[in-house]
Amino acid sequence: MDRRKRLPRRAGFSLIELMIVVAIIGILASLALPQYRAYVARAQFAEGLYLLGGLKVSVLETYVLSSQCPDNTGENDTALPPAETINGKYVERVVAQRMGQVSDGGGCFLRAYFREDASPLLRGKFVELELSGTGKPSEGYAGGGAASWDCYSNTRENVRPKACRYRWGYTPEA
Repeated sequence: MDRRKRLPRRAGFSLIELMIVVAIIGILASLALPQYRAYVARAQFAEGLYLLGGLKVSVLETYVLSSQCPDNTGENDTALPPAETINGKYVERVVAQRMGQVSDGGGCFLRAYFREDASPLLRGKFVELELSGTGKPSEGYAGGGAASWDCYSNTRENVRPKACRYRWGYTPEA
């Protein structure tokens, strides 16, 4: 008979094993949190596009009927509601402006400004839609041609949908 006492086997994790698990969780969290922030910002960005989309028909209709872009920043234009009344949970206001004459390279712009309590990736940023076309009645949207909207935003590229990532004459920052 073996009379040596057998030591009871220890159950549980050692300190080193626990430290390894904590390190792995930390690495995974450092990878996941930025992705989650970008996901939240993309969801909030979608609200801006949604609010702009609701005004596209009104802007185009006003332009086709009057050859003028509506402007909801002053008191003289009644084609659209005032900028401060078009808002959402993450969008502070939606502005419709005319930038010069369409025939001279200007155009109709819709711009949604994000609130300060939106995602940190959207604070102080905007999303903009510009009515594109030549402005010539025979070729542009006023003459029955196709209207299109170009999208632009000053947010980070990973927040914007692909349709808003590039704009002619605009090179995104690296």
